Order: sequence, then structure tokens, then C-alpha cells
Amino acid sequence: MKADATAPIMDAHAQVSYLRDEKNVSFKLMSEEDAVTFLEERSFFFKLKAFAKDFEKYGCKPGEKGRYVNLDFGHLVELSKLDKALRSLVLDLALDIEHYLKVRINAAAMHAGADPFEAVGTFLESSAASVVSEQTKALDKNAGASAVRLATSTLGGCDLESRSAIVSAANEATATLSEVTQRRDPRHVEHAIAGMAGSPYSGALVKKYSDGPIPLWTLLELVSFGPLTKLYRHCFGKAGTIDDPEEREMFSVYRGLLRCTQQLRNAAAHNDCLLNGLASHEKKSGAYPKIRKALAEDYGMDSDVVAQVGSVRIAMDLAAVLICYDAYVPRGGSRSRAGLALSAARDRFAEHASWFDKTYAVKSFLDYANALFLTFAIILDA
Repeated sequence: MKADATAPIMDAHAQVSYLRDEKNVSFKLMSEEDAVTFLEERSFFFKLKAFAKDFEKYGCKPGEKGRYVNLDFGHLVELSKLDKALRSLVLDLALDIEHYLKVRINAAAMHAGADPFEAVGTFLESSAASVVSEQTKALDKNAGASAVRLATSTLGGCDLESRSAIVSAANEATATLSEVTQRRDPRHVEHAIAGMAGSPYSGALVKKYSDGPIPLWTLLELVSFGPLTKLYRHCFGKAGTIDDPEEREMFSVYRGLLRCTQQLRNAAAHNDCLLNGLASHEKKSGAYPKIRKALAEDYGMDSDVVAQVGSVRIAMDLAAVLICYDAYVPRGGSRSRAGLALSAARDRFAEHASWFDKTYAVKSFLDYANALFLTFAIILDA
């Protein structure tokens, strides 16, 4: 049974039959009846099936090509539960990192006697200029000119007496110009903050500064993790606006790991699957060699265990989160709670690890997670 865009969605009974008959999925760890209930009440087919990418398929065996090897429905359910647990853990860790980054930026600004309004103004201008520069470099001039002409024609022919026509023309022109802008907004930080005006929690703070510049401490209260890392770079990068040698050195060491942390935090916040790429290896490793080296040399992890997942995105990004946590979160209650959370995660990930002994990609990651969680649980709870 192949996916058909015109066919109705299979019900849970048909989905179970499809997995059993077409994909060689067994139901030993979870019965077919319980699998149907799970698909109807706890998850849905295509989210659960995403974890099947971690399992091998028969390649040339007659009559078996494209069917899974040693895959049970219970494997998919367990991975989905571990995925949820991991998302929660990542978000908790990222929130602490975000908070203490803000603390450090604010402290450095105070010590340097920085103008709080000038600091924000130069950051917003720099952020906008960076986006415009990237848009300009990526633009195909002929295609861009064509898009502008088409958008101009669309707007010029608009019936300005019709609200629906105005909205339609504006949307069409915006879509046409996306080839020029790459759907990026140079003023995205300011617009994101302005969009928070309707929030019952932060709206009053946004409205307070709606008619003028905002100070640094207000920006820190409102900015999300992505723009925060850009603010951190603006303050302490090579041309940083705050003179703090120690913080500049911190940024130099951890900038790549903070990028990994941001990406994993965003994926967790958007409820993306984190554990469905265990069999995939990144060709462009970026900060991963640095992460592997740090795990082995600075944290004493077995280099062979690390090497097995050394180019698996979730494995390295997760390590980046923990290394950044160790670097930026000071001793105290937050670290102790994180250490306990990692111990609990280690126990949960080990609970059914033996189910995956015949699946190299999953087993390698679980072995690594066991060592990673133990290593940082001890360090953070010390």
C-alpha cells in the first residue's frame, strides 16, 4: 500500500495491517490491539513511523526489498516516548542557559558602564544590516529585477477601492518579492517584540516602549534564544560593543556550541522528532570535531563510544547543550536540579535499551546517552 494524495487517511486498523503486511513490522512488544489504541489515542501514524528511519531495510533479499529488519511496533512507541522525554530535558536545560546568558550580558554591560539604549540601538541596526547584506550577496540580479517588476505591476493594477483586492495584491506582491528577500525580515527582532504587545504577560512591557527606543534590560526580558545569541555576539564578538575580555573569550570558545544549542532548543520547542535521525550522519560537521574532542579530553568520555555517534546530529547537539550548560550556569540549585534530571534521564533511556541490541544506530546512541548523562549528572550535581 503506497501513499496516495487522493486517498482518505487510513484508520488505525489499516495502518497496523500496512505495517505488518507491507513493512514487516512485528507486534511482539506491543499487541496489534494495543497498537491500534495507541495510534488512535496517544499519537498518529506518520509521527510514529518517522522513527522507523533508524532501522535497516532489506536491500536485495528476494521478496523482502524495502521491508524493515528487526523492527517491532514497540520499538517505535519506545522511541517516541524517549523523544518526548528528551525534548522536555533539552527545553529545561536551554531555559537555564538562556537565563544565565542574559545575566552575563547585563552584568558585563553594568561593569562597562554601557549606555543601555545605545547598546540596543546598535544591535538592532547591526542585525538588520547583516540580514540585508546576506540577502544582497545571495541575490540573482536578473531574477531579482524581474520579481520587483512583477510585484510593481501587481500593486499598480490593484483596485484601491476594494479591501479584498488590496489585501490580495499585497500578499501576491509579498510572495513574489520573497525571491529577493528570501522570506527574511531585517527588522525581525523589532517586529517579533512588537507582536508581543497583545500578550497578557509581556504586553504591558512592550507597550511601555512602543513610542521610543528600549533599554538593554527590557530587550533581555523580551528577546528569544536565537536573537539572544546574536546579541551576545554583538556584545562580545570580534567587533564587540562591550569591553569584557573574559566574556569575549567565552564567546570565542562557545559560539559554535551555542549555535548547536539554539538549533536543538528550537527543534524541541517546535515538537520536532529528535531521535529519528540516528542512522544519518552529517557530512558538514561544523562544531562537531570540537565537541568530540571536548567530550574525550575535557570530560573523560570513552572516545570509541563518542566516535560511534560522532557525526549524528542529535548526539552532538545534545552534547553541545550540556557543555554550554556546564560553562554558563553557575553552581547552585539550577545545576543540582539539572544533575538529578540527567540521572533520571539515564535511568529512563536504559529501561528498555536491550530491545535495541540488534539495531546498531539506536544501540550506539543509547550507549552514548548512558555515558553522556552519567558524566554530566556527576559534574552538575557536584
